[in-house]
Amino acid sequence: MDDLSWACCGIGFKDNNYATCTMCKMSYHLKCMSGSSQLNFDSLKDLSSWVCQQCNKPKKGNNEELPLTNLSQKFTQRPQKRVAVSSPPDPTSVVANSSEIGTVVRDLLHKDLEALFSRQEERMANLLGREITPLKDDIKDLQASLTYITKQYEDLNSKHAATIRELHDLRETNQQLHSQNQELCVKIEHLEQYTRGHNVEIQCVPERKEENLLTVIKQISKTVNFSLKDEHISDFHRVAKVNTDSSRPRSIIVQFQSARLRDNFLGTVIQYNKANSDNKLNTSNIGFKGEPNPIYVLEHLSPANKILHAKARTKSKELGFKFVWVRGGRVYMRKTESSKIIFIKNLHTLEKLE
Repeated sequence: MDDLSWACCGIGFKDNNYATCTMCKMSYHLKCMSGSSQLNFDSLKDLSSWVCQQCNKPKKGNNEELPLTNLSQKFTQRPQKRVAVSSPPDPTSVVANSSEIGTVVRDLLHKDLEALFSRQEERMANLLGREITPLKDDIKDLQASLTYITKQYEDLNSKHAATIRELHDLRETNQQLHSQNQELCVKIEHLEQYTRGHNVEIQCVPERKEENLLTVIKQISKTVNFSLKDEHISDFHRVAKVNTDSSRPRSIIVQFQSARLRDNFLGTVIQYNKANSDNKLNTSNIGFKGEPNPIYVLEHLSPANKILHAKARTKSKELGFKFVWVRGGRVYMRKTESSKIIFIKNLHTLEKLE
């Protein structure tokens, strides 16, 4: 059997199920040719006349076909024998199982890809783990810092809210204190003016060494024809200058026993000046030599009312008011003889004048 030349699979089987072509002398396994091991040579009628399919093909240029031998008709089917261990695989079986091979290949590829993806996934997980772990630590630190900052912010916000409430309370208290302060200032001004209710202020009387102020006061009373007695006067003195750079002499303050006496004295001086408009009360009337200088007799005003009176006189010149006077510690203004009298309560009232 080993000396045979095989044209089918090239591998010799250790059985007698083969045939040799009478033309090309090539041997063929029955199983390779028919696809079944049940055929045998018992049904073969003429072994010397068998021709293989290759030799049985029609010649070139010849349209006539040679008769093909059907092995399935020439051979009887024998019981299938056990294939030897060293026997080659059945080609028809390989062809028949090509779809199964594809399935196996796909399964193998699927498993390999799964293994590859698994390894890649594990590799990426390890890489990401190494990279993400520090980030997680940083995030934890940031979360801790954010928690601390949030707590600090909440504390500051609470303190801010408390400060705003306290500021609001302080503003209300300040407004109340401001109102109370204004009321107290007004009361103090009234009290200061009230304590001066018996006083007159004599201005522009020259100062002398060892002067006798009582004599000066009596001379003024005599000039204006006012009957003054010693018991009418409670006190008298000069006061310090408000403006130390002023050349005017210090004023003389005279305190009478009553406001009525004070008012009578002021009324007499006013009447004298009206009657002697060309020669009003001046220094020559009381014995001072030289050029006569006017002497002014006024109500003794508190510092606030003095400022208000001075500003009222300045305002009267600006707006053309003819009359500015003081009566009972209050300042009044009048534009003409027929216009209404305006009580100047404070600087705000003065600013609203037109």
